[in-house]
Amino acid sequence: YGESALVLCAYDESDRVDIVRALIEGAEYSASDILEDRDTEGLNAIFADASSGALNVLKYLIGFVEKHSNENDVILSKTEEGKTLAHFAADRMRKEVLEWLYEKQPQLQQTKDLNGVKPMVFETHCPICFEERKSRAWQKKRSEYQLTCLVVTGTAFDAY
Repeated sequence: YGESALVLCAYDESDRVDIVRALIEGAEYSASDILEDRDTEGLNAIFADASSGALNVLKYLIGFVEKHSNENDVILSKTEEGKTLAHFAADRMRKEVLEWLYEKQPQLQQTKDLNGVKPMVFETHCPICFEERKSRAWQKKRSEYQLTCLVVTGTAFDAY
């Protein structure tokens, strides 16, 4: 993962807000530091955390950035590929995070990335995707499956 302690901590699933808060306060992170500090994949701590599913840490990070900057719509942030926090939460089946994101910004449910894909949890995918998404292999092969997924291509489930 990334090189900074904050991004590494954001990838952790334990939801330890106390550690994240101590890192931010101890290192005197600014809101822009949080947004600009990225891992080797180009993701900042907020995107890393949406992927990890640590909802309390996600709430803290978004709240900190919005409180200490002019950024009011951090929840609507996108990567260069057009992926939102909801895409990352859905890719890792983080339903609790998705529910919170959708409650805050319902339009995230319909936001498509540059490939035209909306955030979807495994129950809404075809059986092939369901099995693949349970494994870490999905993360490396997801673009291939996004092209062949029956839901994404619009083919009915009974096509099998």
